[in-house]
Amino acid sequence: MLKKNWKNLFRKTILDRGYGYYLEGAVEDISRENDVISATVSGTELYEVEIFLDHDEVYDMDCDCPYAEDGNYCKHMAAV
Repeated sequence: MLKKNWKNLFRKTILDRGYGYYLEGAVEDISRENDVISATVSGTELYEVEIFLDHDEVYDMDCDCPYAEDGNYCKHMAAV
């Protein structure tokens, strides 16, 4: 299970970039179904992000960008 404070999962630069994406309105089609938050984030391309919750705490995250596919928490996840 991930840490309760999800912000600690990101390097500061990644968190800052994600916040910038959020402020720019790059997070699109956000929805929540049960314990999964899904969204599309407009970056270099459109990226699909899923955030999995357990009792409203972040349990896991997934994004189809290359950075996340290498096992990292990315700016797209941070934006959502």
